[in-house]
Amino acid sequence: MEIWKSLSFVYFFLLAIQQVFTKRSLPKYYMSELCGQTLQLAHTPVPAGRVELVRRGDYRDNMNCVWTIIAPSKHFLMVMFKDVDIDKRFFKCNDYLQIYDNDKPSGNFLSGVSKLCGENHPRYPIYTNKNAMTLRFVSDSRHDDDGFDLYFNVYHQGQCNTSEFKCDNGHCIDKSLQCNGYDNCGDNSDFCPNHTSSLIGIIVAVIFIVVVIVVIVYICRRKRQKRGRSFKQNNDVPMTTTFPQSQPQTTYQPPQGQGYPPQGYPPQGQGYPPQGQGYPPQGQGYPPQGQSYPPQGQGYPPQGQGYPPQGQGYPPQGQGYPQYHGYGSSGGPEGYSQGAQYPQPGQYASQYPPPQGPEGNIPSGAPPPYPGPPKDENEFSKVPL
Repeated sequence: MEIWKSLSFVYFFLLAIQQVFTKRSLPKYYMSELCGQTLQLAHTPVPAGRVELVRRGDYRDNMNCVWTIIAPSKHFLMVMFKDVDIDKRFFKCNDYLQIYDNDKPSGNFLSGVSKLCGENHPRYPIYTNKNAMTLRFVSDSRHDDDGFDLYFNVYHQGQCNTSEFKCDNGHCIDKSLQCNGYDNCGDNSDFCPNHTSSLIGIIVAVIFIVVVIVVIVYICRRKRQKRGRSFKQNNDVPMTTTFPQSQPQTTYQPPQGQGYPPQGYPPQGQGYPPQGQGYPPQGQGYPPQGQSYPPQGQGYPPQGQGYPPQGQGYPPQGQGYPQYHGYGSSGGPEGYSQGAQYPQPGQYASQYPPPQGPEGNIPSGAPPPYPGPPKDENEFSKVPL
């Protein structure tokens, strides 16, 4: 399929080369710019021309353009269409081209050009019966297209002079029209063999170049496809990471019966004293339990003797305290007989000696001696507050 595309490209390329090397340009006329005028070919350097409706783009709306072409006396005109694109809707020519067989827009039309529209046009040369023709183009206000493209030339029949070329069909055309790439005779007899041979050589050379290019492109594409497949296969293979093989671990096995630690360390039990020898036996390093302090009941008063019994340190219920009558001259409260009802400090010291220590001495910091229980109930009132 690609080869056929390449051949089609070569064909159109060769046609373009043919146009360049074999065609000599004809004078070009734009009819939309020449409306109402007349072209006298007897006063032109080349008795031929190419006609287009507009210079560029689409033609205008509401056109009614008439242009007349007149050849020298006893000469005729030949017309050949190249392209036609005129508006046609619903099988009706809304815009059209007419070519009359005289120098006025009336009378007979040229064959097949009475009302030309659409895209179909005559594929054959059209000849006038007189030395003039009149072109008329009409357009409406709705839709526009490109128009038309044609070429024409002057000819006559009979004896050709030295400045003319005699065609195979008996037409005599100007010698400048020979081998210009256009069928000015109407039978292709004005094409030159020398130009044809040159064209054949050019065609062969171009074909060779194109074949070489096609081969190179094909080879490059094949290599690219191979690289693409190889890259795809490489991507499909799962990636694996190879790590260096680790050395097998060796487990130390000491000689049978030795175990750990290895030889060079003291055997278990030699580096430390035997259990129970590094420290004094339990109970020897310290005094026996209960010997470092005095026996219970010796250093302190017996339990319950450190304070007077409940109810002895205060007067009996109902007696209260003596009524206050102010301060006396001795600094005490007036009305109280200081020392009358309450014992004074040291009153019972002789009756209740303080407890003695293990050696008969009072320990330093010992609490005051306990006076002992009262001998009668009246001594409750002597307990100082």
